[in-house]
This record gives sequence, C-alpha cells and structure tokens, in this order.
Amino acid sequence: MSWHTAHAAFAAVADPVLERPLEPVAALGIDETRRGKPRYRLDEQGQRVLQADT
Repeated sequence: MSWHTAHAAFAAVADPVLERPLEPVAALGIDETRRGKPRYRLDEQGQRVLQADT
C-alpha cells in the first residue's frame, strides 16, 4: 500500500473527528507546561540557584 493510499484512508476517518469543537481545558498537566530538567549551580553560600530550565 502506498503512503498516499494510507494517508487518504486515515484522513477520511480523522478529519471528521478533528473538525469537532474541542472541549475546554480545565487544567494543564506537567507535559503541557514544561519539558526537560532544571539545572542548578551552587552560589557562594553553597545554596542551589536555578541556572537553566531546559
């Protein structure tokens, strides 16, 4: 089966679903608000300070 045939079959099913209005979002999860890990460094007093939030 070619990519075009597979895509056409998928789009025929997916398009009507995607055209429906979305329900309002009540809360965002962690995956929607940040990605990666914060990186810390020690300051002169030995306290952790956020260096980068990647």
